[in-house]
Amino acid sequence: RTSEDTNPYFEKIIVRLDAERLLIEEMNLTDPNGNVTDWLFDEIEFNPDIPDSLFDFVPPPGTEVIEQ
Repeated sequence: RTSEDTNPYFEKIIVRLDAERLLIEEMNLTDPNGNVTDWLFDEIEFNPDIPDSLFDFVPPPGTEVIEQ
């Protein structure tokens, strides 16, 4: 290993896939201190019916909105 191919955030990343569906089932992240974070993915839904209103952002009162 060289300093160019190291990641300061993760020592090791393991990804487990469902071979038939080609979906991520689990991901394990190990940081440089040895702490492990496990993510499990289940009940994955493709193209669920989500109302557009879920994406309407209403800033709280007193928020300055800058249009660009």
